[in-house]
Amino acid sequence: MDVEHSVAVEGRASFSGLTPAEVRQLTSKMLQEDESKINAIRDHMLQLKRTRNSVALINAKLPPEILTMVFRLAGPWTSPQAAIRLTHVSHAWREIIHETPIFWKDFLYLPDRKPYIRFMNHPSVVFDALARAPPTPIALAMHGDSLLALRTPAGEPYLSRIRSLYLDCRAVRDRDMRPFFELNFPSVQTLRIELHCALTALPANISAESPARFPKLISLGTSCAGFPLAWVGPSLRMLDISCKGKETQTDFGMRKMHCKCYLSVSKLFGTLGRCPDLEYLSLNTCLPSPHRDPDANSSGLAHHPPSPRLDRLVLVRIADRLDRVRAFSEPFMTIAQRVKELVICTKSPYDDLLGSLPAANRLESISVIDQVRITVCRPAPDFVHVVQGLAKDADGASRTVLKVHSNAAVPCNSDLDLQRLFRGFAPTFLPTVLADLGVTLGKPVPSGQSEAWVWLFRHFPKIEHLSLDSASSRDLFAALAQEDVAPALRNLKLSVVLTGAEDWVAEYEEAVSALETRASRGLALGSLRYRPKVKRGTGELPPPMPTSYFQRMQAVVGQVTMSAPYYTH
Repeated sequence: MDVEHSVAVEGRASFSGLTPAEVRQLTSKMLQEDESKINAIRDHMLQLKRTRNSVALINAKLPPEILTMVFRLAGPWTSPQAAIRLTHVSHAWREIIHETPIFWKDFLYLPDRKPYIRFMNHPSVVFDALARAPPTPIALAMHGDSLLALRTPAGEPYLSRIRSLYLDCRAVRDRDMRPFFELNFPSVQTLRIELHCALTALPANISAESPARFPKLISLGTSCAGFPLAWVGPSLRMLDISCKGKETQTDFGMRKMHCKCYLSVSKLFGTLGRCPDLEYLSLNTCLPSPHRDPDANSSGLAHHPPSPRLDRLVLVRIADRLDRVRAFSEPFMTIAQRVKELVICTKSPYDDLLGSLPAANRLESISVIDQVRITVCRPAPDFVHVVQGLAKDADGASRTVLKVHSNAAVPCNSDLDLQRLFRGFAPTFLPTVLADLGVTLGKPVPSGQSEAWVWLFRHFPKIEHLSLDSASSRDLFAALAQEDVAPALRNLKLSVVLTGAEDWVAEYEEAVSALETRASRGLALGSLRYRPKVKRGTGELPPPMPTSYFQRMQAVVGQVTMSAPYYTH
């Protein structure tokens, strides 16, 4: 073996006279010494690089508190993957992140963030995050396939610390919920489960579920009206049943998710009867149909077992078909008359927007509504009609008591009948209480409907404040010019769409003449705000109101505010 040709010239003497075995032994020793030197150099270089990075402008200029907030926004608030990538940028960042428990708390639970954590992909990372999170109750958002990781010796110690749990079992790989029922969550107070119950794998004894599984449960949200309702107990304060058809991935592609469990009136009221201290209730497309409910009578109203009054309810949200909302609200209001705020989303026609409310069992809070805002035919993709009732609190601030949304569009070939609109919503509110009314008409109204305004003002004689957003105000002023109409009106706010020069003159003349007539009867307005507008693409902006009209208005109105004409969509 020619050893002399395999080493440097200056090292040849070291191997002179040695046997091949001795050369191998000596070279191995020399290699170890050189590798130790190289590793030492690498460690030294790494320390130098870390020192250099630590004094980089972003690290030197920003205090750790600001960096931590940046990391939370760019990391766990974005995605779990982004959070982990941040720890690989530099040693300085890694140390800050590892020593920030709130970062790992965000990593574990941000319900509005998607995708959620998948334990099975990176179980060691998740358990490391659990260890680094604050030693406080845990909030956890995860997919269904992560349940198997929680059932391991590494995950079981954390089960008793979980207070909030968001579980998404909608995807194909997440549909086996059987491990969930093998785990014990004694401290869970907030639970949200999303599932496609028609395809979810459940235990055979699912009917044996009871409130004992979650004895401390305060808030329950579910997309299934079946077995999760068995967990409702006396401790519950918030209940959200949302069976609305959301898209989810199935074996055949994206499909709408629908709950397969039928919720009868008896079952629904029995569930509510187990949580008398309920404060928040949301029922979304899960109400029983009056036509197929065995508890319903021939009129479509359902009999329900006696239930305790839900006097602590603060907010109730109901979204479903009109016939289902109407059939449910009649018996429901007998036990929930003290609800502070009621929100209904349905498909009521514009002339019966509040038809989903019961005629007999009315909310007590409706009797104190003194402000109403009604919007019809608005150009919105979701709800085209909205009715909102407000009342003043003890401190004078207005709060919403009733809000009804409707997505029932008015046919294109049908005109908007103000008489039907006003008579449809007016009976709900007390004529002697309502003092502030706002009306927005998103669709042009045929002229000659002043009698509808006359009827409205005589039905609500206490109206002091009126706002109107419409294509014309001529019928309104024609009504105001009549006798015994709106005697309490003091403030008027108008936003009118003008279409041409003749239209401008007619609007101004009608308005000024009516105001002068009212002033001659001692009914002068205290204030008037007038905002003329033109739809973009339909014509030029009109000139400001002529001085003669403006001066006539000022002579009969306490304060006149005239905005310059502007374009609107």
